[in-house]
Amino acid sequence: MFKIMIIEDDEKIRKIVADTLTKWKYEVVEVMEFDHILDDFEKTSKRKRKINDFINGRSVW
Repeated sequence: MFKIMIIEDDEKIRKIVADTLTKWKYEVVEVMEFDHILDDFEKTSKRKRKINDFINGRSVW
């Protein structure tokens, strides 16, 4: 099973993504606090790969 960490400050979006991934049989870790993201990642991951899909909200519009 794969574990996916969701880092999203909008609770509604985070829950939708987490629920969808859970239905697809992924293990989901939700992060709400941004202060210690790398520490949280290191604690929950056996692998040391990071994927950053950062999009500035203004660039979408």
